[in-house]
Amino acid sequence: MIITILIGLAIGYFATQNTGNIVLKLDGYTAVEMPEYVAIVGATLIGLFLGWLLSLGDTLSGKVSMRGKEKELREQKDLVAELTRKVHVLELENARLAPEDTEETDDKSI
Repeated sequence: MIITILIGLAIGYFATQNTGNIVLKLDGYTAVEMPEYVAIVGATLIGLFLGWLLSLGDTLSGKVSMRGKEKELREQKDLVAELTRKVHVLELENARLAPEDTEETDDKSI
């Protein structure tokens, strides 16, 4: 709020110093006559608005990209869970098929 007040004071001071009139022309046609400060502050506000629009486009692009990455990550987590279940089933099957009375171990197995 303090920053807003300071900006307002700065614009007010600027307006009192730049009270002369200017004429806006577009392609040789006289559009409108207005005080200098209105033209300068208006151009600044238009620039800020256009900058915000560009920033908004970049933000939306980033969100769309993140959504794709989140979907891919979810799919990979599901794949890991499925493979873990398959490994567990195979380990149970190996335990069931292994001879019970032999205690030999294969040092090269995982």
